[in-house]
Amino acid sequence: MRLLTRLYEAYSVLPYALFSLSMRYMETGKASILASSEPAAAMIFGAVLYSETPSLLSVLGLCFTIAAVVLLNVPEKDVK
Repeated sequence: MRLLTRLYEAYSVLPYALFSLSMRYMETGKASILASSEPAAAMIFGAVLYSETPSLLSVLGLCFTIAAVVLLNVPEKDVK
């Protein structure tokens, strides 16, 4: 039982610790938008694994989230 408790602690704390450490290497705005992709992934996994039907508003939010993440990863052009 102790092992299960330790594993649970590691799996629940580790993602937040790694996210906090990654803040040293990226802008906070980009990090917050990337973190917002977590609910989008949860919606996709729920639809695929549990046959949940997302609402129209959920799908629209998913599209906006994916668009934001894609726009974040477009390299900036130098303006001369």
